[in-house]
Amino acid sequence: MVEEILTLCFSKSFRRRDPYRGGRNHDQGHPEHYDNRDYDNDYDNDNDNDERNVMGHVFADIELSNPLRSGMQAVKTKALAHTGALMLCIPEHLALQLGLETQSEREVSAADGRRRKVPYVGPVQIRFENRHCFTGALVLGDSVVLGAIPMQDMDLVINPQIEGLTVNPASPKILMTLVK
Repeated sequence: MVEEILTLCFSKSFRRRDPYRGGRNHDQGHPEHYDNRDYDNDYDNDNDNDERNVMGHVFADIELSNPLRSGMQAVKTKALAHTGALMLCIPEHLALQLGLETQSEREVSAADGRRRKVPYVGPVQIRFENRHCFTGALVLGDSVVLGAIPMQDMDLVINPQIEGLTVNPASPKILMTLVK
């Protein structure tokens, strides 16, 4: 069920549509847009390990660790940088690997309006380039999602020119936080 909710929110199987095509038939629509591709199937055969960029999706290499277990090695992972999500979301196997303790349960709301209770674990230390922060994480889904709160805490921005997550260019050396 949790995987189903995450799939609804963050699915790579979205549908691209050519506005000039009158639906699925290639014989309809604007003639200069005939390219013999089936837009409905562009991402249907995607493999979860496929790291190609999907328009609008930005991935970042981050390190996660448990600050309460200093002898434990950090885990390097790829995260979807998602400004529409607030929190850090991690799969259950990652919470177990880091030895994170459940602090409470939180109710999450999916894009389709369904609600579900999930474990909230922590603390988690997140590292990206020369930045780090401490936060909690929601345990759901099968991939890591880096939400707006930890990105703001580390003063990170999504750079559309490189289609990637970067340190804020206005403060590249030292983290800047607004407090007013």
